[in-house]
Amino acid sequence: MGHHRDMIGMRHCGARAGSCETRAAWRRPAVWLAALWLCVAASCADGSSDTTPVGGAGGSGATAGHGAGGALSGGGGSGASATGGASVGGNAPGGGFPGGSGVGAGGNGGAGQGGAGCTGPEGTGSGPCEFPQGVPDEDFIAAACSYQDTDPTVDAAVNAAMEALTGCGAMSDCSLATFPGSTVDEKCQSWFAAVTAALRDQGYCAGQHAVGATDEIAVSNTGCDGKWYGYHICNYGGPKVVWNPGARRGWWAIDPAYCP
Repeated sequence: MGHHRDMIGMRHCGARAGSCETRAAWRRPAVWLAALWLCVAASCADGSSDTTPVGGAGGSGATAGHGAGGALSGGGGSGASATGGASVGGNAPGGGFPGGSGVGAGGNGGAGQGGAGCTGPEGTGSGPCEFPQGVPDEDFIAAACSYQDTDPTVDAAVNAAMEALTGCGAMSDCSLATFPGSTVDEKCQSWFAAVTAALRDQGYCAGQHAVGATDEIAVSNTGCDGKWYGYHICNYGGPKVVWNPGARRGWWAIDPAYCP
């Protein structure tokens, strides 16, 4: 009976981690030593012999860098971009450093057409005349810095000519549908020809940089070698009249060698 009780006592070893309660068996040294050896070997049953940390280095955190990472430092894998965990190395999604500063500020805009001060020739000629045809771009020798840089006297003369030709009041919504042409472009070109002819009849130099092609007229009150004021007088969405001041397009000057 005593031996039976001792064996039962040994099966209770490990009821609490670090203690091995046995009843009467503790009174015998040989039994005590045997029990102690069994406790050590079994790690007292309730204290698991599994050395894998909670979260596990062998889990997906270590192998693929996507797990929670576990208790080991670098559970996300050395150099891995772990979504979770305490990865050693590897930048988290989005990169480990802020983006570099952008390219330096752009340079200042260039000077306006027409050179310093945007001044042009005074002009020595008089009208009427037409704008010379075939002047290449390089022989436009000066230009305004702003569309608004025109002569108010010429602005008013252009508006007056357009009122007389259409019967519309200045600044009104005035259709050009009755002007010759089967397309909007053709009607606008017919309109340009009519307005410039009317202005030449009043003594102005007037025409187009390229007759039948450009979408503006050019008018000068100082002759061919002076400033030619530009006016965009046809709204291609209509066609309709564009009145001043909305029609203004600054001025140009050409090499006087092209003037008669």
